[in-house]
Amino acid sequence: MANITIDENVLGKIKKPKGQVLDEIAAAVRQALGLDLSEIEMHIQEAAPPKVQTKGMEGKSLIRKTRVEFVNPDPSRKPEDGWMGFHIRWLIDDVSMGATQGTLGYAFFPPGSQHKMHKHDHAEEFTIYLRGRGVRVVGDQEYEVGPGDVAFVPRGIPHGIKSSDPNQPMELWCFYAGVPNVEKTGYSLVESK
Repeated sequence: MANITIDENVLGKIKKPKGQVLDEIAAAVRQALGLDLSEIEMHIQEAAPPKVQTKGMEGKSLIRKTRVEFVNPDPSRKPEDGWMGFHIRWLIDDVSMGATQGTLGYAFFPPGSQHKMHKHDHAEEFTIYLRGRGVRVVGDQEYEVGPGDVAFVPRGIPHGIKSSDPNQPMELWCFYAGVPNVEKTGYSLVESK
C-alpha cells in the first residue's frame, strides 16, 4: 500500500481542480511503482489555521475550518448500534474543533442503507438533505425527504432514516444542538413496532 500525504497549501498553489491533481498524482504513482489504484491511498493534510491573537482566547485561533474530504468516517459507528451501511464524518465537535454546544456531521448513505430508529435524550437534531432520496420516520409519522429538505427532531423523539433511491446515494448534514459530540446526545436505539 502506498500512502501519499499532500499539504493543502501545496494544492492551493496549483491552478487545477484538486480532484484532477489527485487523480494525476495517483496515476503517476501507479505507473512509477506498478501498483493498482486500490493500493494507493491519498491524504490531504489540512493547512494549519492562521494564528489570530484574540483577547480572552489565550492566543488560540478563532479560524477553524475543514472540508468533508479531510475528515475520516467515524469507525466506531457499528450496525449493532443502528448505523446500517452508511458512514458519518464529524466535522465539528469537541475533539475536531473544540465545540462545546454543537456537533455537525456529514452522512453518506449508499442505496438501501439506513439509520435505525433511535433517539437523543439530550439534544435536538437538525438535518439538511443534499442529494438522493430517503424515507424519514419521526415518532409515528413517515415522510419522504430529498435535496433541499430540512428536518427537525426534538429531544427524546424516536426517529430513523432509510435511503430509498436504488440508483443514487443520499447525502445530508446533521447538527446536534447543545452538545459537544454525539456521545453527549443521549443516543439510544428504540425498538421498532
